Amino acid sequence: MLFRLQHIKHHKLASAESELRKATQKLKDAEEVLHDANQAVLSYQQWRIKAEKQQFDSIQKQLLSIAKLDLMRQEVAAMREEEARQYQRILELEKKRAELKTQRDVCQRNVHICEKNVEKYAEIIKQHQAELRVTQERKSEHELDEFAILQYQGKPL
Repeated sequence: MLFRLQHIKHHKLASAESELRKATQKLKDAEEVLHDANQAVLSYQQWRIKAEKQQFDSIQKQLLSIAKLDLMRQEVAAMREEEARQYQRILELEKKRAELKTQRDVCQRNVHICEKNVEKYAEIIKQHQAELRVTQERKSEHELDEFAILQYQGKPL
């Protein structure tokens, strides 16, 4: 019975360790996606700033109609909206990363609990086996004592 329980505890530990590996990989993947998104938004921001500067420099060099100025303002607004969308995505990715980290931490705690249970059952089995050995030794000693008494009683004095 104890060996069956120990086997179950080992199985739970293996499952918990597997879940921890999966959660850790998901967290690593999410961190890579977040890193890539951060790099993309920085690149986009640099490009946008450069594009805006070029457009404003172009305005200074030539006289523009109101319509062209309005079009340029719309383009700048669209670029800034895209940058805001990218920052929003980063916020969402950071939230997902935090959730995955929490899941990974739960898995780590579960692995720790399973390890403790495996250790506990190993100790219980060890104690049980020691008790069985002591009981067997006492039984053997008792049988020897009975044999010796019978031998002694069987001999005349």
